[in-house]
Amino acid sequence: MAYCFSKLRSIGLAGSTVGLLITGCSTHTVTAPSPTPSVAQSSAAATATPSSSTPSASVPSLPLATSSPSGTAEPTLNPDLINDLRKKLSNKVAIAKQDTGRTYLGILLLSQQAEKLVKGKFTSDLKQLASDTPIDTEEYHLEVREADTAKAIMVAIAKKPGFASYTGAVYAVEGNIPVTGMCRTNVPSQTPPAAPKFTYSTVICAEGSSKVN
Repeated sequence: MAYCFSKLRSIGLAGSTVGLLITGCSTHTVTAPSPTPSVAQSSAAATATPSSSTPSASVPSLPLATSSPSGTAEPTLNPDLINDLRKKLSNKVAIAKQDTGRTYLGILLLSQQAEKLVKGKFTSDLKQLASDTPIDTEEYHLEVREADTAKAIMVAIAKKPGFASYTGAVYAVEGNIPVTGMCRTNVPSQTPPAAPKFTYSTVICAEGSSKVN
């Protein structure tokens, strides 16, 4: 009402005319347009949608873990078999270490043969026989027990229990290559066998020992 009056006076209308217009402004009511049926229906549909028309969201279920058929089952090792294999391996290692005594003593025997052929006698100098051959290892100690123009006696003494000891001999043969022989204790021992005998061009091991080929 105040808004209409002020606008009419601002444009300079006559009083009677202003009165009529003022009456029109006071009697005229402004009503908000009602929503169209389509809009109302859309609103109602948005607010009140039946639960049955919209399916509820669900999390897809994961497949259950199933045990796959096993292929080949892992073999179950027999403890007795394992222990047997360990013993065999231990024996192999022990034999290999014992072979070091036999191998080194064999080298010294060959060197004594060369000494006799070249110098006419055997020697007690181990360094002279084989400078590259170890004479003292973890398993064995090698030494010359006897050396002259007729023979040389050498030993490989075991340092550890369970190892056999060795005795080697070289005998001079007139006009021929010296004959060698090696004997090993029949049982583990840290005492080498007695010196073998040389009879009819053959080395014979002492009692309690056997010839090593």
